[in-house]
Amino acid sequence: MSSTPPPLNKINQASDREIPAGIQGWSWGGFWFTWIWAIFNKTWIGLLALIPLVNLIMMVVLGIKGREWAWRNKKWGSIEEFNRVQKNWSTASWIVIAIGLIIGFSVAYMEDRAASKSEWDISLPQNQSKESDVSLDLTNNNISITPVANGPYPQPQLAFGKIDFLRMLNEIGFDDHWKKEFANYLSTPQLFWSECTASESSRAQMQGGMNQAEAQAHAIESCQSTTKIYYECLNSKKLDDAAMCLQQLISNVAENGD
Repeated sequence: MSSTPPPLNKINQASDREIPAGIQGWSWGGFWFTWIWAIFNKTWIGLLALIPLVNLIMMVVLGIKGREWAWRNKKWGSIEEFNRVQKNWSTASWIVIAIGLIIGFSVAYMEDRAASKSEWDISLPQNQSKESDVSLDLTNNNISITPVANGPYPQPQLAFGKIDFLRMLNEIGFDDHWKKEFANYLSTPQLFWSECTASESSRAQMQGGMNQAEAQAHAIESCQSTTKIYYECLNSKKLDDAAMCLQQLISNVAENGD
């Protein structure tokens, strides 16, 4: 007794549900590119990835089911063609992710460098370098400062940024006088130098009984000594080491009254 074959349309429907070997698997293209991948692969459910929050769910769903849906929803010449195209999507997705990570890390690095870089740099006239602003005598590890027109003292090379430095001053509890002192020393050397020499000269005349010329010479020597100490505390020092040095400096000033 022979059985009646099923209608042709039922045979087609049954074969449509079958997924050939080599089709199933994780779709990196669907996972990373979501709705973009979905459009090119005619997997319209992937457009749900355009909805905020839902997109996170669709990334996983398309990663798991994407290859099966793409096989069913789009006409393919062969399994080899399908795998080749999906492999290209996977490769492209990883390239884009890698480029994005490189750009992201580069931007973060540059922002960090910009924040860490000394924000106290002096704006110099054109055709003039920082090296011409000061003359240094490093004989026997001593720093001899010769004030000149465009730079009264050498600027230290800071190993930390302005924000970190100010935060450190606040955390330690430096009073406003010292915070202003160090900020002026680093950011406005001309102003710092003029205020220092004016203050020292005035004090030398009032308290030391010096005449104007003597007071001026004393002021320059005193301010040279001060900037030398600040330089040694801050130049190429780690933030913690700089903090300890400045604390010691302030303690010495408090004890000696100088």
